[in-house]
Amino acid sequence: MDATSQEPPHGFTQDAVDRFEEGAGMAALHEWAELDWSDLPNGLQDIKEVVGPGAAFILAEEYGGGAVYVPYRIRDNHPLVELIGMDKAFRLAEAFGGDKLHIPKVDAIERQFRTRRIVKLRQAGRTVASLAREFNLTCRRVRQICAS
Repeated sequence: MDATSQEPPHGFTQDAVDRFEEGAGMAALHEWAELDWSDLPNGLQDIKEVVGPGAAFILAEEYGGGAVYVPYRIRDNHPLVELIGMDKAFRLAEAFGGDKLHIPKVDAIERQFRTRRIVKLRQAGRTVASLAREFNLTCRRVRQICAS
């Protein structure tokens, strides 16, 4: 079975799967599904509770660092519907309707992914120096990441 025919991780829409297949693929979806949400900004955690992890990531990717107005009533042609689907956009409107929803940047997510990759590669035998070069970090920072 190839990577694109696997079942998507829980909470991911087909749209999220399609976006990842264009980029990093199903392995990235599974990595993202295992994200430690307690380390992420509260706003992103709140959004995830309402629309699920896949849609939360899509919103962070699209609007991260900015804000989006969530209307009380979602219409079929609203950009949120096109982005995350009618059901999830409707849930956003129920939870945040009438508010400007501030969407956190995905920096914390990217740092968590980077940390996991560094630790895995170090456990697989890569040297601190090679990891520092690959991830554009100091050797000291790589050792700190691996020690945590």
